[in-house]
Amino acid sequence: MNQQLLDLEAETTPVDTRRRFPAWCDFHRENPHVFRLFVEFANEDLAESPNRVSARDAGQKIRKLKGVETTDLTHKLNDHHFPYYARLLTGLDKRFTGKFLLKNSTFDSTVEEIVTFHTNLRPAT
Repeated sequence: MNQQLLDLEAETTPVDTRRRFPAWCDFHRENPHVFRLFVEFANEDLAESPNRVSARDAGQKIRKLKGVETTDLTHKLNDHHFPYYARLLTGLDKRFTGKFLLKNSTFDSTVEEIVTFHTNLRPAT
């Protein structure tokens, strides 16, 4: 196959989102401090703009912080984690209901599943 055909096939092949929730669960379990920072920045956004909060903006602020370390050597904070943090915060704090733009078309878990996972985490020792 020529390269153009391969590129076109890659563009039209749907992304397997079923791997994202387990990957986020592993990351969240190993890096609980990232969610605490996400909550802090989301609260700042909510105070500034009570109608809309951006999960991407909160994630970008975390990325810019110097000294924030994670156990993930590949990415400090994967873009695919933002929607999970937004859903988790929405499930835990009703002030955020309807504040994040949440797309459902390719999402692999529900708010309830994410909150249940988070709630059942054991504190790190």
